[in-house]
Amino acid sequence: MAALTSPFASGALDLRLTSVFLNDLTYGSFVRSFIHVNGNSLTFTDEADGAHKASVDVAAVTFDDAGLVVDQRFRNETVLVRGEEYSAARRDGLTFGINLPVKKPGAFQLRIAVRDVPTERVGSANQFIEVPNLNKNRLTLSGLYLAGNTSQRPIGDAAQAAHAATPTTAVNATEGEVAEQDPQAGPAVRRFRPGMIIDYGYEAYNVRLDHATGHPQLQTQVRLFRENQQVFSSQVLNVVGQPDAKRVVAIGHLKLGQNLKTGDYILQVIVTDVAEKQKPRVTSQWIPFEIE
Repeated sequence: MAALTSPFASGALDLRLTSVFLNDLTYGSFVRSFIHVNGNSLTFTDEADGAHKASVDVAAVTFDDAGLVVDQRFRNETVLVRGEEYSAARRDGLTFGINLPVKKPGAFQLRIAVRDVPTERVGSANQFIEVPNLNKNRLTLSGLYLAGNTSQRPIGDAAQAAHAATPTTAVNATEGEVAEQDPQAGPAVRRFRPGMIIDYGYEAYNVRLDHATGHPQLQTQVRLFRENQQVFSSQVLNVVGQPDAKRVVAIGHLKLGQNLKTGDYILQVIVTDVAEKQKPRVTSQWIPFEIE
């Protein structure tokens, strides 16, 4: 596709892209991309059973600093919706996921192109991706997953409500359509409202084990920034991983303040490995979002 060779986001389809680095013990390193397509950009065809079908081709390609292709992946996605699901898809758009295996560490330009199959209209989006070398045994975080909490369950007045390790992956690696109640608050767009509860997740790699317990011992803190000024800092919380596990998957929940102003924000997660008390290791990761 010509859209993939252009260094600029372009095209007739309106896209929003968020891509995160992840690593799996079996699968290796890969980039998980969330692609939101505006519902008005898609062509829905009427099926005989009353359903409405949208079909798109998705291409993901990484380029090195010389502009040469490093890794690439192509998929076709077909979505069938009915009734209110169809109205919601036209109104709120659809989000698709694609995983791109990455053979070697380094810094890459990731380019995503989506083609509406019935009309052959194409849109593209770009993102800079850095894939770390986990063989160096440094404490490393994956990319951050950030989305609105769909249940919006009450969690009290504390800004930082919960943070815990879990044996499941922080970012669902299944490809295809991503089911979302509110795509605007999903991981691709990340447009939130004051007072909303948001979920964030990440994986920590090359974690040390406590000599006494055999468990990972991490401390984590969340900070919010607006216009380069810190507007929130959570308490430092302890995260204890599974025994003998040198990688930890963590999920957290954050209640946004009612007084947050409209605009662009940064969420930063700081993780400290304190398994060896005399030699703590610190790393961090960040992701932008919007308050409307």
